[in-house]
Amino acid sequence: MIVLRLLALLVAFCQYCQNSSRGGDMNRRILFSFIAAALGCLGAAPSDAVANVLTCAGPFTGLGKPALEIRGGRPGGADWEFGLGTDSQSATMSVKGQQVWQSAAWLPFSLTIDAQGSAVLTYGGNTLRYAATQGGKIDVGNAVRVYVKASGTTPASSVAVRVTRINDVSGLDLPVNTSPTSTVFNDGSLALSVPAPGTSLRVDGEVQLNFQGTVPAGSRLGVTLTLGNCTAGSTWGSILQGLEQAGKIPTLERSDTLTGIDNNDNGVRDDIEAFIAANYTSTGQRTAALASAKHLQEALLAGSIGDVDVAGAISKDLSRSLNCLVKHFPGPPTTRSLQRVVTELEGVTANTRKRTVAYLDFNELLDGTTGLAPKGEYCEY
Repeated sequence: MIVLRLLALLVAFCQYCQNSSRGGDMNRRILFSFIAAALGCLGAAPSDAVANVLTCAGPFTGLGKPALEIRGGRPGGADWEFGLGTDSQSATMSVKGQQVWQSAAWLPFSLTIDAQGSAVLTYGGNTLRYAATQGGKIDVGNAVRVYVKASGTTPASSVAVRVTRINDVSGLDLPVNTSPTSTVFNDGSLALSVPAPGTSLRVDGEVQLNFQGTVPAGSRLGVTLTLGNCTAGSTWGSILQGLEQAGKIPTLERSDTLTGIDNNDNGVRDDIEAFIAANYTSTGQRTAALASAKHLQEALLAGSIGDVDVAGAISKDLSRSLNCLVKHFPGPPTTRSLQRVVTELEGVTANTRKRTVAYLDFNELLDGTTGLAPKGEYCEY
């Protein structure tokens, strides 16, 4: 749990409280969680944030045949329901697995592809393993296309899939499904940009087949995952730029430094000062936010040098600045809660990979330490 956010939760319950910061407990969703926080601070719903950040905005180009296919099939070993490889339908370039479907039941699955192009798929207690030596390496790009189809079935038959994780970003709920309005053909697809693209990939999700009686055999109900590249809007930089231009997230400086640009040398990045001035209404709110932003910036530097004593001193400063935030952001009827302000300030401060890693390292330095929240008001500006 992040120091300042933890204190914000505890201060509502007690004046003297124990502050135990455990950086290892935080899911390292590098960068994404702070993008989501920035979207949240502008009023976008979390699901909107996920869709805006991960949906491939440009043309999708597959690197080959589908790497994974999930489909209906005949009972037992008479047919296959899962195919995994460089061509999920090919007998020589994929491995096959069976599944007894239950209509309307969600079945979780997890696909992992390593740097060598081999893959492991788990589903319903089963495991499929594909080795690159079997039929070639599975190539990983910067995007994945999820496609579902229902063909030659009654309107009551349909298929749906949810993507719940891509690489380090978990807790997603990105649905793709068919709408059973035709007996001939229904389909749906979604191309998703891959956070932190590289030579490996992890995609988690769950799939649901809806049918009456016996599940339609073969590929009449099915899901495919094809790996490829999104030729526009697929990199974090272009995604962020587009969101900034649309006014959905604040425009922030993202240089390859921890300190960024601070022309007035007050310890707060100029872009964060601009964010504070634009979003906090009163002078007291702005000065309180500036104090916290200053100490959050110091936390990044402490995390980068790995000094426990320095980190402890900054943690105390953060506690004092929180007391000032409590005074100026008391909650309703104000438009911003204390916890929301803390999340916003963390988000705009740790807005690049390097800054996020430094902030996480700062919290890990304090793992297992304790302290008392200070009394009184500590407003520095």
